[in-house]
Amino acid sequence: MTPAGLMLLRVAPLLTSTSHLTYTISEDLYLRPFGSLRPDLRSEANRLIPAYRDRWFPRSLVVIFTLYPLGIAAAVANLVVEGSRLDISGTSGTNHRIAGYLYAAGAFFAALHFAFGPRDLSILKRISEKDKDNEAAMADWVRMNLVRGLIADLPSWVCYFAGFMLAVS
Repeated sequence: MTPAGLMLLRVAPLLTSTSHLTYTISEDLYLRPFGSLRPDLRSEANRLIPAYRDRWFPRSLVVIFTLYPLGIAAAVANLVVEGSRLDISGTSGTNHRIAGYLYAAGAFFAALHFAFGPRDLSILKRISEKDKDNEAAMADWVRMNLVRGLIADLPSWVCYFAGFMLAVS
């Protein structure tokens, strides 16, 4: 593998996790207000939130089902592609071995994002119901998304960042 190709392989998980962490933060910034509007706006919000969800959610699935698998696959490739392997068996240097463990941990945390799927879909179903308290459902979704970001997305990014720094040192 060429040095440029190897560098691209090493940085790919970090780039994808940076993208999905940024996306998670953006969701929080742009969706949180829909879960905490003034009382006089609540009835209007409950009418608009389902329509907004119908526009936003399908597009977000494209982001999720592109970035996460791409990052996980790139992390695994760093562990298995001949000539670029971060050997976790102990035959490579300490930095590369630790980097390998960090890439594996980053892939685990990225995959952990999907463990929240059933809860996510359940809340999104509530958000799409007409004549319901969609604002409260949106507040629940934003809280779940924040927890998911702290438990899965942020640790994934930290692992990939540390793994990348060790792999290229």
